[in-house]
Amino acid sequence: MIYSSLLKVASKRQARVGVGVGDPSTLSRVVSGVRQVLDKAEVVLVGRPGLEENVEGVPFYPSEEPEKKLLELLVSGEVEGAVRGGLSASTFLKHVKAIFNVAKVLRVALLEDKSGHQFMFAPVGIDEGEGVDEKVSLAAGAADFLRKINLTPKIAVVSGGRLSDSGRSPKVDKSIREAEEAVARLKEKGYDAEHYQILIEDAVADKRNIIVAPDGISGNLIYRTLIHLGLGKSYGAVYLNVPKPIIDTSRAAPPNEYAGAVIMATAAKSLQNQE
Repeated sequence: MIYSSLLKVASKRQARVGVGVGDPSTLSRVVSGVRQVLDKAEVVLVGRPGLEENVEGVPFYPSEEPEKKLLELLVSGEVEGAVRGGLSASTFLKHVKAIFNVAKVLRVALLEDKSGHQFMFAPVGIDEGEGVDEKVSLAAGAADFLRKINLTPKIAVVSGGRLSDSGRSPKVDKSIREAEEAVARLKEKGYDAEHYQILIEDAVADKRNIIVAPDGISGNLIYRTLIHLGLGKSYGAVYLNVPKPIIDTSRAAPPNEYAGAVIMATAAKSLQNQE
């Protein structure tokens, strides 16, 4: 199991992790999740002034710009990992791109279906996974992450149709071509990768531990369907192309996602220390 491997890595050393809290509607879920892992990490919360009145027992940094403040704490070393928590996605991403000088972020989420099968999943951002290069980068980044925690990556690339559907739609044709090319490139790099066409259920049945969706919009919808409608779980999404441990979460997430994100941030910091 991927999460149990992350827990093992995280348990080697407590990290100081900053977690963002948004408006009062997300505060209780974020704090509930954080309290589940206070024995695994030293957590500080970052949010707008006034929210600290509803938090006890966890250090709180008030800021009128909590998205920027959380990342400043990370860059300065006051925290060793950052979890977006309940903060605004667009504002947080804007500051990530500016501070770390990246044009686009690449994130890979850790998901679990109702049977307990866990897999790294991407893209989850609606503007991510565009084109073959980004698909390969996401899959390879997820594979390298799994290798660092001593797991063997098995990649499934999903497209917009079966091979027999070629010719029905230019959009479907493009999706199939990109998936085929992505798999070919990944195999050239030595990864175990297969094109599962539109049959994501077969990828799960075959226990593939990395799944790459056709694009960011479909990936985001798959995440929402699994987590909010399909009795699945999420443990956060790691940023692949920034030098500091940053874990993304949904503002609509249940508490376990915030708890898992803190563990992932702690494990990511431990892995960096080993390099």
